[in-house]
Amino acid sequence: MPNGLFKKPITFKKVIIYILIACGAFAAIFIARTAYVVMNPAAAFPELRTTSTPKPEIIRPGPTPEPAQSIAGPDATSAPGNTPIIIPDPTPDPEAVLLSQADLEFLKDRVTILLVGADQSPERLSTREQYRSDVLMLVTIDFAEKKVDMLSIPRDTMARIYNTTGRWKVNACFEHGGGIEKESFLYAKETISMLLGGVPVQYHMGVTMDGIKRVVDAMGGVDYDVDVEIKLNGRILEKGPQHLNGQQVLDYCRARKGISTDLGRIDRQQRMLFTIFDQLKSRDQLVNFPNIYSSVQNDVYTNLNLEQIAALTVFATGIDLGNIERHTLKGEYMSAYNASFFVLDQEYKCEKVKEIFGVNIKPDTEFDIEKVQKDKSSQASLDRARAFLDENADALTTEHQAQITAQIILLEEALLLGDLEAMDTAAAGLDSALTAPIPQYQYPYYPNEPFVPGPGYNMPVYPQPVQPVDPVYPVVPDPAMPGGYIEPTPYPDYVQPVF
Repeated sequence: MPNGLFKKPITFKKVIIYILIACGAFAAIFIARTAYVVMNPAAAFPELRTTSTPKPEIIRPGPTPEPAQSIAGPDATSAPGNTPIIIPDPTPDPEAVLLSQADLEFLKDRVTILLVGADQSPERLSTREQYRSDVLMLVTIDFAEKKVDMLSIPRDTMARIYNTTGRWKVNACFEHGGGIEKESFLYAKETISMLLGGVPVQYHMGVTMDGIKRVVDAMGGVDYDVDVEIKLNGRILEKGPQHLNGQQVLDYCRARKGISTDLGRIDRQQRMLFTIFDQLKSRDQLVNFPNIYSSVQNDVYTNLNLEQIAALTVFATGIDLGNIERHTLKGEYMSAYNASFFVLDQEYKCEKVKEIFGVNIKPDTEFDIEKVQKDKSSQASLDRARAFLDENADALTTEHQAQITAQIILLEEALLLGDLEAMDTAAAGLDSALTAPIPQYQYPYYPNEPFVPGPGYNMPVYPQPVQPVDPVYPVVPDPAMPGGYIEPTPYPDYVQPVF
């Protein structure tokens, strides 16, 4: 039943009651609000409660500033909705990077670099031969003409070694220099310069066998048509087109025994270098060569810095294989001076130096093929003459011995002076003295006995008695004296020269 307060009619008393109820309600709301603000002051500032999604911070890569305070640990996380967005810079152009690295002032005039392949195989680590340089290749670059020449020097080439006397194989320069860590590259550059008539050799780049493998592997291998089967240290490289790794390229360039001479190996090495260059360029890897070099620089020894290598790479990107020519010095293999040498054709060497470097040099007559052949034949004449004197000392007259000895002295002097004409004269005189007739020996009791020549140099062989010798009384029957005997005596005591 409705409460009497809300029943009609509304009296003045009821109006007063309604007003009191409303005031009480407002008072209650005000008290509650005041209590809430006291407990939460931020509620008094409604504008602070307005929220909006912040714009993301855009971070671009740039130089990292020095930190003002410690960096948050791994547990630190970004506030939700405020994750940084990283916008990478465009990928740099490799050619632009290469140009920025290159010392372009280096690309002037002509630069000559000696490439050295050092054979430091384990079997030579206990000897000085561990420093042998089996590859000597001179690369000269004419920047003005945009031309490259590659000249190989056979390892057995007879040469003078820098700061050393005598005749040596050219690859001994590394041994005399003491090794990679000492002066071997200095000795190699100076030796090659002397060999080529003083052509300056400013730079070197040497690589060990392990370095060759790593360089090839760093560029991803080489596609190559192998022209000959290679068997080396239990490894077999079959003929035919294939993709070669670093070890296979090394075996192909290193093998010689049972396959070819050193000249054949040089040809393989040059063709392989041409192929590597062509593939680096076709794969657009040439611009990354400084990076390839940096990855294997512990196996490469050079006095070129990275900026100069980058400059050479810039130059290489602008030339074709047609601008690169390969050459090898010619000569003959000869056994002389108690060793086997490759003796250079001096005229051909002078022609090549003129063709490549544009300078005229004189032939080295001391190391010429003709000179070495004369030395060799003269030494053979001397050996023969000395043996002749020893074997015929008892048969030769004093005058004959003196004649041979005089010609020996003349030939030795001509050899020492390197006088080819005097060598010819002395050798002819010696041959004449050696072929002069030696007095023939006969038994005085056998005037008609024919002379029996000896096995060499007209050395006589004494005839043996035909009659048997009595074992009890060894006397020799003499048919010239019927019934008579002579006492046997040693042959040299009773045989007389017949002139």
